[in-house]
Amino acid sequence: MAPLDTESVSVANAEVEGYRVKPNRKAEIKQHARKEHLAGAGALLGTAVALFEKHKAKSDPENAHRHHVVQAIAGAAAIGAGAYAWHERHD
Repeated sequence: MAPLDTESVSVANAEVEGYRVKPNRKAEIKQHARKEHLAGAGALLGTAVALFEKHKAKSDPENAHRHHVVQAIAGAAAIGAGAYAWHERHD
């Protein structure tokens, strides 16, 4: 197989330069932005569920323990999603 020329050739989201493959930077930035927005939406949803379960724990004293458990899980999920959004922002 003959070596490639030194000029760039676009191949499926990558530029081939000789034998080196470097990713298309625009596609990578777009992908990170999409992941960041999804993680932000997940953090918002987790926060909303935690607040709702806190309200349900007050209004439904018979099942308050269950609501507190779900509230804690939703809060942890919201924190995790927020951390992932921060990671994607700085990636």
